[in-house]
Amino acid sequence: MLPESLSNGICSLKPQEDRLVMSCLMEFDGVGRMRESRMTPGVIRSAERMTYTNVNKVIEAMRRRAHATLRWFIISRHGNPGAAVECAA
Repeated sequence: MLPESLSNGICSLKPQEDRLVMSCLMEFDGVGRMRESRMTPGVIRSAERMTYTNVNKVIEAMRRRAHATLRWFIISRHGNPGAAVECAA
């Protein structure tokens, strides 16, 4: 682990602050073999500082919205709520 002065300072992704980075861009083929790679300088800007718990809450909310949208789409297409239940299973 990094010392706290680094992990909460210069090495931390602070929300709404630009940070200089070195990125490794990689391309893989269909079976997972790396075809090419390169290093390039860049800038990253984090939108929020979040805990794993908060990230999980966001992901779960997105999943529930996607499920509700799919259910609405199936019902609107088939007019049968049972079709949505069968499709979602």
